[in-house]
Amino acid sequence: MSIESDTLKTLNEGLDRQINLASYLADFLLKFSSGDRPLFDNLCQGLTHAQRNVIQTVLSR
Repeated sequence: MSIESDTLKTLNEGLDRQINLASYLADFLLKFSSGDRPLFDNLCQGLTHAQRNVIQTVLSR
């Protein structure tokens, strides 16, 4: 294997992990918000407006 192909392989693996983490977090938020909405809402009160907007975007997918 060449250095270029090793570098591309490493970059692809890192990207896969990032995508998997984003998917995992989105699924977690959806399940948590539907499983214990009062607790979820209480925890979200401490978020900034921008953070709440991101959570709202994830929940509306």
